[in-house]
Amino acid sequence: MRDLLYVQKQEYRRQFQVKWWFSTNSLYLFALGQDVDYFTIVPIRRILATFEVAGTDILDFSDAGCTYRIVNRELVEKIRNMGVGA
Repeated sequence: MRDLLYVQKQEYRRQFQVKWWFSTNSLYLFALGQDVDYFTIVPIRRILATFEVAGTDILDFSDAGCTYRIVNRELVEKIRNMGVGA
C-alpha cells in the first residue's frame, strides 16, 4: 500500500511515498529507494492520543517531536475506527 506521508520536525520537512502495515500495537511506515530512506514505527496508542482528522483522507498526528500527515483514505478510516472504541 503506497501513501503520502509528510514529516515535519522544526526546520525539517519531507514528503515520502510510503508503504505501511499494522502490527498488534504499532503502525510501521517505510519509504526506501527515494532520495532519503525513511522508516518509523509509531505506537497506535500515540496516534490515537494525538490524531486530528483533516478530511476523509487526511490524518495528522505527533510522535517524538515530529508532526506527521498521512494522506490515504483507507488508512485514515482504519485509524478512526480504532479510536471509536478507545
